[in-house]
Amino acid sequence: MDGKNIVSQKFMNDKAIFADLFNFLYHNGERVVKSEELFPLSEISEYEITSNEIKLISVMSNKKEIFAVFEVNDQPQIYSASIHYLLMEMVNYYIAQIEKTAGFQKGDKLYPVVPAVIYWKPDKWNGAKSFDEMFDVSNEAYRRSIPQYDLKLVSPYDLKDEDFSKFHTELGIVLEFIKYSGDKSTLKELVQSEPKYKNLSTNAAEMLRVFGDM
Repeated sequence: MDGKNIVSQKFMNDKAIFADLFNFLYHNGERVVKSEELFPLSEISEYEITSNEIKLISVMSNKKEIFAVFEVNDQPQIYSASIHYLLMEMVNYYIAQIEKTAGFQKGDKLYPVVPAVIYWKPDKWNGAKSFDEMFDVSNEAYRRSIPQYDLKLVSPYDLKDEDFSKFHTELGIVLEFIKYSGDKSTLKELVQSEPKYKNLSTNAAEMLRVFGDM
């Protein structure tokens, strides 16, 4: 894991920030995932797949779901790489759960693995965003048999100004800073006019330095 990954992992391992990400992606900012109910699942890290395209940086559970945060620091060199990696990674988590029960018996249930992907760059995401778009299927009857899997992606480029109000932690500040990091005039005005930039935690400030070219 390189220096950038270490900085982002430390930032995302904050339970409040971790919950904030999933509440934005899946619940439009409503506080459904509670940070006080989360605990880390470091024991399943042995199932992680090594990838240069996308990296797993944090996994937590609330005893009902498994939440997994992945990050991408650069555009994928292969269009399908992120979807491919996430599918393999999630299958491995389900295998891990089955192995922990010493075989899957009738009545046993798996925790759903809920993924989130963050792209820490201001440019537009160019990789695949869904499993479906990778197929060339002319017959709609066959298309319905293809699993529908969307990449749950947070990309600063795609965030609108009103989206930042749906975040309740410094995650929103970091993503906003990255979004405008290529526009120094707008960024300067934003930082000078917003009090929230004057009292950042050490971890958030380090994120701005590393990912916002500060």
